[in-house]
Amino acid sequence: MRVITTFFFLLSFLMGNGYRDYGSKAIVKVDRSLYVEYRKQLERLTPVQRERLQYIYARCARYDLSKTCAAIAWEESMFGVYKVIPDTGDYGVMGINLKWYMIDNGYNRHNRYLKSRLATKLACNDDYSIMYAIAKLEKLKSKYKTWKEVWAHYNGGTRPNWRYAKRILNKIVALRHYLKDN
Repeated sequence: MRVITTFFFLLSFLMGNGYRDYGSKAIVKVDRSLYVEYRKQLERLTPVQRERLQYIYARCARYDLSKTCAAIAWEESMFGVYKVIPDTGDYGVMGINLKWYMIDNGYNRHNRYLKSRLATKLACNDDYSIMYAIAKLEKLKSKYKTWKEVWAHYNGGTRPNWRYAKRILNKIVALRHYLKDN
């Protein structure tokens, strides 16, 4: 009886609100259907989005992070279309999570004025958002061995988000072909 109770308790925990499935490392591979979908998305970019893509690509070139930053900006904000996501607390073209940004920089997370000011700065200043993302990616790259791990931890924090890493990988592949063709 105790085993059955434990089983159902564990099952209810796994299916409950507190559990998010981030997938496994094995799912991070090139997916043909995602590639086709992403190529279509790239073809439908507005002129402003194309300009922002080129800007991010050029801005990150000296750090050898052009495709990674462009893919992250695409995933997080659709190249700046969605710079403010209040549900998740992500701001800016690179989707910087305000809570983790404040922790990383030693700011008081409970200061509402400071939160508002920093969120506005991240959302309004693309360069600031991009440079913070570059610094975070370089820090993660020094800590983890593969790019897949870096991408997974960029979004997942201490708990890697492998589904996010898969989307970034496939967006990088689509970007590589798109930029070569244009």
